[in-house]
Amino acid sequence: MMRILLFFFIFIPLSALYAQRAPDSEIGFAAGVSVYQGDLTEQLYTFYETGPMAGIFFRRNWRNKLSSRISLNYGRLRGSDHISGDPARKRRNLSFFSPLIEGSVLLEYNFNRYYSGASRFRHGLINRGTPYIFSGVAFFWFNPKTRLNGDKETLRFMPTEMSKNYGLTQFAIPIGVGIKYSVAPFVTLGVELGFRKTFTDYLDDVSGKFIDPATAFSQGGYEAFVLSDRSVEVNSERFPAGSARGNSRYNDNYYFVNITLSKTLSGKGRYGCPGRRF
Repeated sequence: MMRILLFFFIFIPLSALYAQRAPDSEIGFAAGVSVYQGDLTEQLYTFYETGPMAGIFFRRNWRNKLSSRISLNYGRLRGSDHISGDPARKRRNLSFFSPLIEGSVLLEYNFNRYYSGASRFRHGLINRGTPYIFSGVAFFWFNPKTRLNGDKETLRFMPTEMSKNYGLTQFAIPIGVGIKYSVAPFVTLGVELGFRKTFTDYLDDVSGKFIDPATAFSQGGYEAFVLSDRSVEVNSERFPAGSARGNSRYNDNYYFVNITLSKTLSGKGRYGCPGRRF
């Protein structure tokens, strides 16, 4: 996580300094919701699995149909069997929540000829708004937790499953769509949906098989004994050791739904008046 933060705290200020001489550069923020998909969800979207999301970004408009963007985002993920309509999931009775810090480098393709916050639009050469698609690479940090008797319990190093092993910093591929619109000279407003394809099944700390309760107790104490199988809180019987606790055939994913607001930093836009400094 520290490497992600260090990279972005260095890169974004340097990018802003470079933009003082580069036209069609923007800095902005994003706000919206983050949504988890994994072993503790049975639908594409439910209100409970929604958490807040916020971020900052720097965008460079290289061509009127091509842009690049570097972003730093924060979100919260959560999921619970308690809200499921499936009796088997309700009996399993697992839940989690996790902070998420993501750094990404994206390439955007604009469907219309467009420049950010252009102050004038002449002869149909340029559009005030455009839909766009994007993809790129992202690294993210997460740390799944749950509650036991009102206290937060970190799950990563707790023996809640057989043969559990995963890192808290992971790689993802963002894929998404959006629309952006120049609402005023040097100001761009946008709406965006971005899916993150991850390569881990442990966003929720659920993937493999139930561990033997005696082993969980000996390796992790009372907390591991209880949190490895919470079915006894709603049912008198525990799941047999070795039975499926999650579905390891499919990785967990998450996505952001957000609005963006950005400001053109400086420079002369190709289709606008001389720029002014941010």
